[in-house]
Amino acid sequence: MKVKHEEYLKKCGTYRAAAELAFFRSFYSSQERYDALMSSIYFDLETSREILKPLSLDEARLYTEWVHSHRNRILEIVRVLNVQSDERVIDIGCNIGTFVYHCSLKGTSPVGIDINVNSLKIGQRLLRNKGKNSYFLCGDATLLPFQRESFHKAVAADFYEHVSEREKETITKEVYRILKDKGVFVIHTDNLYRHKLSLYVRRIAALARFQNPWKFSIPFHETHIGVTGARKIVNILRQTGFKISKIVYLRGRFSIDKFLIHVPLVKNILASSYIILGEK
Repeated sequence: MKVKHEEYLKKCGTYRAAAELAFFRSFYSSQERYDALMSSIYFDLETSREILKPLSLDEARLYTEWVHSHRNRILEIVRVLNVQSDERVIDIGCNIGTFVYHCSLKGTSPVGIDINVNSLKIGQRLLRNKGKNSYFLCGDATLLPFQRESFHKAVAADFYEHVSEREKETITKEVYRILKDKGVFVIHTDNLYRHKLSLYVRRIAALARFQNPWKFSIPFHETHIGVTGARKIVNILRQTGFKISKIVYLRGRFSIDKFLIHVPLVKNILASSYIILGEK
């Protein structure tokens, strides 16, 4: 589905990313509809019949792919985090509280912290609609307002790609400080190598069509200022004192990805994103 709005294409870098942004913004006019979309994608992890009804075929396909993509990612992060009911958990850069919600399903009462108060308000509303109490805190992850060894586990999902390397180092040190001995820190973030490879392919394809290749850029490049490979994150974790227990590479949206993601020599390049588990 191509988007006619050039400002979306300029902002996002690809037609698909622009289409996703346009689709997402079409729900802004109704809080009820917006809440249903967010709950469907991040909490329910399944498509909603009510949302699908008014959509065109292209929009329905995009929405369905979106839900499936987030479901696979979220469930894998939850699996790696492996929260127990007696553990205290913090979701750092929690946005609307995706993992506050999913960890609460395990019987614990997680804490969510984010610098964006509007996202926290949406999260409180969504969790309230789900019958869940939430503890959200508006704050800066580089200076976490908690005492030493306050938490058993911490998760930072889709957050590290939005902060600089120096901020990554500071945040990691803060997480190390607030985790208990043997505490676990799970990071999920985008893979720089996949972004670069996709960008090169799009530019070569544009040249073959006698189009300007430079109109394409890494999607959401203005906000994803800290996208990097797994090795960089591993080094930051190790320098802070964490031991690396696990790295999981997640497949992209193409059918061939489900095969290539298991090939040792290329999975770190072709993975859409990755999960790293560090233990204190």
